[in-house]
Amino acid sequence: MVLVVAGGIAARGGVVIKSAETTERARKATDIIFDKTGTITECELEVVDERYLTNETEYVAALALALVANGKHPVSAGVAKHLLTIVKEKDSTSLLELSHIRTIPGAGIEASLDGKLVRTGSARWTGTDSHPVVKGLEGEGLTTFVITVESEPLAVFGLRTQIRPEARRVISQLLARGLNVHLVSGDQVLAVKTVARAVGIPEENVAAECTPNQKRDYVASLMEDNGRYVVFCGDGTNDAIAVAQAHVGIQVGGSLTTSDVTQTAADVVILNGLEGVLFLLNVSKVAFRRMIFNFVWSAIYNGFAITMASGAWVKFRIPPAYAGLGEFVSVLPVIAASVSMLFLNLKPVAADRRGD
Repeated sequence: MVLVVAGGIAARGGVVIKSAETTERARKATDIIFDKTGTITECELEVVDERYLTNETEYVAALALALVANGKHPVSAGVAKHLLTIVKEKDSTSLLELSHIRTIPGAGIEASLDGKLVRTGSARWTGTDSHPVVKGLEGEGLTTFVITVESEPLAVFGLRTQIRPEARRVISQLLARGLNVHLVSGDQVLAVKTVARAVGIPEENVAAECTPNQKRDYVASLMEDNGRYVVFCGDGTNDAIAVAQAHVGIQVGGSLTTSDVTQTAADVVILNGLEGVLFLLNVSKVAFRRMIFNFVWSAIYNGFAITMASGAWVKFRIPPAYAGLGEFVSVLPVIAASVSMLFLNLKPVAADRRGD
């Protein structure tokens, strides 16, 4: 009953827990891993700098837009939004005969144009991470997005995003509780470290330029230590296998980048902000304490009832009708302990004030 009530309290606070087992085990967390884009930062990225490496600016912009127009990743969506403001002829992208368009999770998008390989995505994947323009933008802490044709860079976009307003406070609370907080991202090293520094995540717990498989491996490496209990928080498709790998997988929802695949893989879906992570841990701990109380009470009551039924007190007798009533009385404290959780005023905004 405790877990049912706890699940209801969590749902009321915008945290959907899919199983009673997850409610009980979330309290064991020792390591919390966050994805960067869409989780620690806002889902929308803004193009703040663009460098065209050819005179055919309009053609390159139209080509890039044709590739990213339907992209769901925050970086692709940010570039597409920007290009829509500068590509005058919306139909000009239809003149580009792209074929074999393919999205590579954690990398970018590739296609074929007149028999030539066109790629748009991260500098590392496009093989341009050593290009001076790319290094210059990354040096400013920007996320870079490159378009190439046959490995020749045509344009580089620099994007910036805003950190979630609650991120630093939530991470500070997690660290104060003695938890290890990590940041794992497919973004460039400097951009990831800049965000980690801003929210207070130790640099030794930061991993950048990770593919989805590498995110999963990072989680698995922590789980190899039997003393660690790992929680992974992500939002998009790139995070799905890491979410599934962790002891507790959390999808941080409430944005356009959230993925149905990740939602299916997750044990918990947080509908609002990162405060939901603290709220989940608090609900789990309170529920566990109620469960311990119920077990102790049941052990004491049943131990007393068994010794009495076996004749320990021969002269003391209880009529059968009262014996049946005694069974009902034994359940009342269990119900009271469970229902009392409803009066604790547990909610996400108060999560940082509800201590251990």
